[in-house]
Amino acid sequence: MCAKYRYMAFLKRRTHLCYLGDCGGGGIDPRPIRGTDEVSLITQLTMDRFENLERMLTSWAGPASVVLYLSDAEAVELPARVAGSTRLRSRKSVTYHVVYKRQIYNPINYLRNVLINHTRTPFTFFVDIDLVPSRTLYEHLRQLVRKFMSDPGKKQLLVVPAFQMFDDLKISTPTNKKQLLPLLSNETIVGYGMKRRWNLGHRPTNYPRWVNATQPYQATFANAYEPYVVVRQDNEARYNEVLLERMGDKNAYSRLLYKMGYKFFVVPEDFIVHIPHPISAGSTTFHRERNYYLCSIQLHGGYTKEIDRRYPERKL
Repeated sequence: MCAKYRYMAFLKRRTHLCYLGDCGGGGIDPRPIRGTDEVSLITQLTMDRFENLERMLTSWAGPASVVLYLSDAEAVELPARVAGSTRLRSRKSVTYHVVYKRQIYNPINYLRNVLINHTRTPFTFFVDIDLVPSRTLYEHLRQLVRKFMSDPGKKQLLVVPAFQMFDDLKISTPTNKKQLLPLLSNETIVGYGMKRRWNLGHRPTNYPRWVNATQPYQATFANAYEPYVVVRQDNEARYNEVLLERMGDKNAYSRLLYKMGYKFFVVPEDFIVHIPHPISAGSTTFHRERNYYLCSIQLHGGYTKEIDRRYPERKL
């Protein structure tokens, strides 16, 4: 039943590194960015989310790597879309990779691994395309990685708290903690997923503690935790490419990091905000294709057991 989903991980995919943007000689691979505290934002998207990319990078002052999952026709269109964007065309230190569409399922973890394997900085911050960072996040992360992550032997990483807005609310996205706190107090904005019946994905971030935090604090890792994290580029963790969209893809990666011995420290002054958007193709498939849903349970469960066997020392 699940063979066709497993097969997705073994497909050879046309991947054009450095399709556009800040690339090295010959456009083969991104040009390395010097600096021991540099952090790259990395994200993946399809062309229908292009406007979200403009909004995201407006709030992120640092380097970024983007991978787009496109048809041939969309790839031809991409340079004109970037050149026509007043927010993107003048941006330096942004690299665009392209993975060409094949089959019907979005290989979301393959896309993420392309970004990790070809990042240009010592640290990476992965974030989904529908989130917008606070304006000071980049500079504060550079300070924090020097303090918490400069020594690879300590196995520490940073969690950027995620919040969400709702479809029926027409408000400006807060750009700093001072603006966000009143919106959080009256529940105009809430911790990501905290109003859902299933809210385990971000609960360990401990939003009540974050409200008054002025220093990073350690999150108590729990099963199903899937925060957005800053990691060292040279760590060995990669996303499992068997897991497609809505198959516990981010949670499995976080579990791997935890079992490898990493401690999760929450950033105290900054955040990302999820912007309402139409349901993705992967979510539609998850709800409509029964085998997809059933196999998400089977494939994710099998992989988490594999992680536990490989790293039995740290219990959950």
